[in-house]
Amino acid sequence: MGSNTIIINNVGIFEPKSPSSEMMHYGVAKTAQLAASRGLAELTKGINVTVTSLLPGPAASEDAEGFGEKLAGEGKTREETEHEFFRDARPSSLLQRFITVEKTASTAAY
Repeated sequence: MGSNTIIINNVGIFEPKSPSSEMMHYGVAKTAQLAASRGLAELTKGINVTVTSLLPGPAASEDAEGFGEKLAGEGKTREETEHEFFRDARPSSLLQRFITVEKTASTAAY
């Protein structure tokens, strides 16, 4: 048995079924990354290389915190804002909440 190589493509936040119109450029870039991952997987088939793509969805990062504060307005909790965001802006999200960057990192490390 030879050594194994693992390639992880962290595609990031992307919902291929319903990319938002204001982020169309982002969706196009993420689709290209998925195509590259698929091509690498096919190219390396049978030679002890694993190609994996992570698509965690919206993450609770520093950038997202500022975004959430901007959306929240006065008198709303973070939880209320998050619930409204997924209900109104990302209804196709299966998770229906922000994933943590730590969870994404631990998945990649696994």
